[in-house]
Amino acid sequence: MTKMIFLVVLMAFLQTGDPPVKVSPAEKFIPQEAAAVLTARFRSWEIASPDDETASYYATKQDLHPSVTKGDYDGDGSTDYAVFLSRKGNPSDRIVVALLARGNSFEATYAGKGFGYLLTLPKGTRDFDYETRAYFRYRNDAILNAILDKAGWSLVYSKGRFVQLVTSD
Repeated sequence: MTKMIFLVVLMAFLQTGDPPVKVSPAEKFIPQEAAAVLTARFRSWEIASPDDETASYYATKQDLHPSVTKGDYDGDGSTDYAVFLSRKGNPSDRIVVALLARGNSFEATYAGKGFGYLLTLPKGTRDFDYETRAYFRYRNDAILNAILDKAGWSLVYSKGRFVQLVTSD
């Protein structure tokens, strides 16, 4: 049995040139109540798998996952979650869904198109909006959707919906 496992890992290494990179399962970063709402509302979607570069970066970060982040996005004092999803059967079709805390449950809200990875930008963080060419500070936590060292945007909750700001070039 041990020889069989070794051969499978060796074959994966020989096919890709690199050993397989493991990222912590995303499910451990989402409360069961939030996962249930996500599964019910987005049945044809699954938590997105990171690209190899992002997976390598996150492989050593046990407290972070590239497809899940948390913060208080709507400013109500409760912990919300953002999840990066890809369509089953079409993994290049990707979206970001916010799970906003509502008492003992969560409300799943489309936040925007997705790529790369997710992080939370804390309330009060200073950033630059490339469309308005102006600096600003986040009024609440915001979702950063980015590609490592390349590009990104922030998803900001405002007036009951998420808006996209180009905050990275």
